[in-house]
Amino acid sequence: NGEYEYVFKGVDKTDQNGNDYEYRVKVVGEVEGYEVTISPSGKTVILTKKIEKGKILPYAGAEKNIGFGVILVAMIGYSLRVLNEQRRINNIRRIRGIKR
Repeated sequence: NGEYEYVFKGVDKTDQNGNDYEYRVKVVGEVEGYEVTISPSGKTVILTKKIEKGKILPYAGAEKNIGFGVILVAMIGYSLRVLNEQRRINNIRRIRGIKR
């Protein structure tokens, strides 16, 4: 899920007089590609990955290609009709060539 946690171990909780240490985390410099957020207590650092917006691609759907599609379907339909007619003519010629 992209979440990481680090616990600092082996650090003293109190000084020699028994006073509690207060530890804070500080990000030095900039973390490229991330936005840094530090909690008000300073004990939690949140790195959020920046999402860069890419180019918006042009719409290439039916609106621009519908004319081409209609012409293509019409050409295929006409070609099938011509082929069917030619086959019918060839069948008639074959029948006429048969001697009875």
